[in-house]
Amino acid sequence: YTDFFPRATKQSGAWMTNFREQYLDKDGKDVRPLVTLTMNFTKPTDSKPSLLSFYEVETFTHEFGHALHSLLSKCKYVSLSGTNVYRDFVELPSQFNENFMTESEFLDSFAKHYITGEKIPQDLVQKVIASSQYGAAYACMRQLGFGYLDLAWYTIDKPFEGDPFKFEAEATKDVNMFPPVEGCLMSPQFGHIFSGGYAAGYYSYKWAEV
Repeated sequence: YTDFFPRATKQSGAWMTNFREQYLDKDGKDVRPLVTLTMNFTKPTDSKPSLLSFYEVETFTHEFGHALHSLLSKCKYVSLSGTNVYRDFVELPSQFNENFMTESEFLDSFAKHYITGEKIPQDLVQKVIASSQYGAAYACMRQLGFGYLDLAWYTIDKPFEGDPFKFEAEATKDVNMFPPVEGCLMSPQFGHIFSGGYAAGYYSYKWAEV
């Protein structure tokens, strides 16, 4: 199932969700999964279809990788099927899938001008590939910082009563490329580790890239 466009009360971002996960029932029948892909693409208008940026398509391929992980599952136990794997592995199919974004065969199958039908030029693809290196070091260190902060929160052994600003600064000091912005905190909006199932497991994003 797909849920592509924003609406009132819908959460921002993009994600894959299982309504039912794959497993074998007591008679050995393969019960297939029910999966949804949720995005927040720009809605089409009366004069223009929903046109996606490179980043939006990349996000879609990422979430579709998660969907394939569930859809292609063939396990006996639901607790082991689909994305029910160690956090060390769960981001591998999704991030692997992102690599198709720069493959000509993949792009030629859909990336066409919505009026002329012209395929996306290869020189433009090469420019996109080259531009992806811009800020790569910062992006890497930023993700490491999130991982460090996640582990810092989940390795404290007593209720936290300290200064959250100092806590974050200390947790990420080895990877911060810029001084912290006064008055800003990541933790209150770090949904991945407090409500998104990545508690003490955010490092898996970088680990999957390895």
